Amino acid sequence: MIRRSMQPRGPVFEEVSERVFVTVVAVVSLLLALAGWRVFVAHADGRRSPDPGRVHGQRTVRQNAPRGTIVDRHGAVLARSVLSYDVEVECYGNADLPLELANRILACLELDRHVSGSEREGVLEALRMPGDDFRRDLWQRADVRRETRGPWQYYWKREVAGDVGDTAALRAFEELGRARYDGCRFRFRFVSRWNRVYPLGRAAAHVVGALVGESDGDDRAIGLEALPALVPGKATTVRELRNARGKRYLRDLEPAPFADDFAPERIVTTLDSRFQEVAFDAIHRAVTDAEAEWGMILLVDLRSGDVLALAGSPTFDPEFRVSGDRDWPMTHWARVEPGSVIKPLVLGLALERGIVSPGQPFVCGEDGGKTWRIVPKHARRSRIIKDDHAVGACRLEDILIQSSNIGAVKVGMLGGAPFHRELLDLFRLGEAPELGLPLPLLADGSPRPGKLPTTRNFENKADYEVYTGPSLSFGYQLEIYPISFARAFASLVTGHDFRMRLVARAGERAGPGERILSERTVSWIRSTLVHVVTDPRGTARELSGPDMDGWLAGKTGTTINERRQVSNASFVGFAPAHDPRWLSMAVLMKRNVRKFYGGTYAAPAVRDLMAYVKQSHTSRDVARPVEERGESDGRFR
Repeated sequence: MIRRSMQPRGPVFEEVSERVFVTVVAVVSLLLALAGWRVFVAHADGRRSPDPGRVHGQRTVRQNAPRGTIVDRHGAVLARSVLSYDVEVECYGNADLPLELANRILACLELDRHVSGSEREGVLEALRMPGDDFRRDLWQRADVRRETRGPWQYYWKREVAGDVGDTAALRAFEELGRARYDGCRFRFRFVSRWNRVYPLGRAAAHVVGALVGESDGDDRAIGLEALPALVPGKATTVRELRNARGKRYLRDLEPAPFADDFAPERIVTTLDSRFQEVAFDAIHRAVTDAEAEWGMILLVDLRSGDVLALAGSPTFDPEFRVSGDRDWPMTHWARVEPGSVIKPLVLGLALERGIVSPGQPFVCGEDGGKTWRIVPKHARRSRIIKDDHAVGACRLEDILIQSSNIGAVKVGMLGGAPFHRELLDLFRLGEAPELGLPLPLLADGSPRPGKLPTTRNFENKADYEVYTGPSLSFGYQLEIYPISFARAFASLVTGHDFRMRLVARAGERAGPGERILSERTVSWIRSTLVHVVTDPRGTARELSGPDMDGWLAGKTGTTINERRQVSNASFVGFAPAHDPRWLSMAVLMKRNVRKFYGGTYAAPAVRDLMAYVKQSHTSRDVARPVEERGESDGRFR
């Protein structure tokens, strides 16, 4: 039978000698051991899998027309439109078509891809004569029409291959269509289709995005796919047919068979595919280990302002999105309370304005405890501020190292309402990200900004002294985009108003701008945040190690929203600590939990990503801005 003849024959182990058998087992065991060791080493040092596409899963989505191409800073494709063809065979015969034809069809298909067992069976099935319900009796129709019967009684049509995009494979099918076999006739039909291919798959699903089909039949773009330059022109559909006599003809368009190239718009992003994959692995691992609801991570070049990676987990899979699905693009849609990661901004600005000085003593807690009661001047009610652990008498630096809420509130309230207003304005904490990504919109169509205290919250002295002022000092009573906060933190550690970018455009510059903090303040912030990692009392001490100590610095953050029963863990890190080049921020969200520390759950993701960055820094190309490679206009030349 055909089915049996197409299957490879397996070895007969009974005839293999014992010596050969033992040798084979030994070799297989050695290979498995080496593979296991390779996986262990790759996991231990934070490196990605040698075949990321297989891990992250390349996504392919059918579309009506071609769109522009999205590439990373090195030219690696992030999204592109590919023209492929579904190949159908129309069969005329009185029995199954020859096995030789099946073998030749499989040979054509092998030029395009590895042929699976199910595809082989599909080709064989397509050439078998189907039952009465799936074939047409040509003789019966001829009798009804009183026409002469032809040589073949039955006709049927089947698909033998889908998504064939390789030109050589298509030409091979075309050549095979000219072949002749006794007792039958056949012809191939090529139906064109446009596919949108995302090589990084889920690793870049949030930032690259996709087209989401709406109930009205239109597509809505999410992520970078929303860039206007990618909008396609008129839909292109080509159908090439060949009749039984071998004559080829087209339907719908002018002759352009197998046109697998076109001139799309090319958008050059600042992303680095290698960092993007490692970032996704890091945040996905963190979310899984913490059993969190979602997480996001980004990596920024502090010299150029280029966003090198922006990843989220769980994977945003827009093709299967349903109402109520929580897998929304939190990388650039989420707004969170920053928590303790805001404390360096508070202390840095206070130091810059002369409100405090390095080494200044503070007492964080009453009678050696973890609480301190605020006694306001303009309100009858008071408020108790709590630390996670007893800090007691300390220096200004210890407020950051041990992340004291009490110390941060004492520093912030020394400046009063004008200080907190300046904090929000100077670091532009309420602004929406300006990366070209589609954001949630207000009723007037403008991007939804961060949520900040109102003017009334500042002007009402009682409200400010009890709630607004203290809450802002340790990262509450505001909800902002993590991307916006990362930009603010970049301003802090560089001392300059910082701008980030995701798409390289002609004449657009990002990175450090106007100086807003003195070098003295910036130096103090950098050196102090090193101890958050290296000090045994530091909240990020779990990151301490030979490779990280003195190189990675940062700040942890933890917030608990009692009303929503939501906790956030975050960490912002930069490196090298005393001359920062890269900054990374990770945020995780989990429900119904109280002990959800940034140093335990978010910081490891940043460490893993930064370790890979450090390892990869030997490549000069990683360090160079996009413009220095002649791609400043957002297109390839």
